[in-house]
Amino acid sequence: MTSSDAFSVRHRRVGNLLTRPKGPWQTLAVVVAAALAIILITQTGFGAAILRTFGLDSRQTGYTALAFTYPVNLPEQVSNPVKLPLAFSIQNATNAAHHYGWEVLLVDPSKREVLAHGAMDLRPSTTGPVARTLTFTCSGRAQILVTLTHSTEHLDAWLSCPS
Repeated sequence: MTSSDAFSVRHRRVGNLLTRPKGPWQTLAVVVAAALAIILITQTGFGAAILRTFGLDSRQTGYTALAFTYPVNLPEQVSNPVKLPLAFSIQNATNAAHHYGWEVLLVDPSKREVLAHGAMDLRPSTTGPVARTLTFTCSGRAQILVTLTHSTEHLDAWLSCPS
């Protein structure tokens, strides 16, 4: 065997190792290494930016806020029939558009009643106002509860009603 033959045999062996794994364990090792590399890259700021660019990052940043517009105008004592002007706002402080459903409930010792309901679509970083005049009767201590559907977010105000 000449020295050039020995070189070509070694070269082919190295080439075979690089182009065609010898067995299933080597194939598995290459796949696992590639998966780990992808996972590690996506954990960096650069990788997260790439995922957001292609719409693959489903994490949302921000929050939803619910607030009475004029909380000082809510009465503590009322007489029947109650005519209550109620104003509140929903703030979408997230990076995505959202659909918000809401309800205003009256909860007193004798009943739980939906006084008003509605829905709105809000773009990112926007606030939507809601204003309604509610007419109802109540007894004892009653609660006006503003809730967002599909959320634990809520507001409440307590009223003293005639017994």
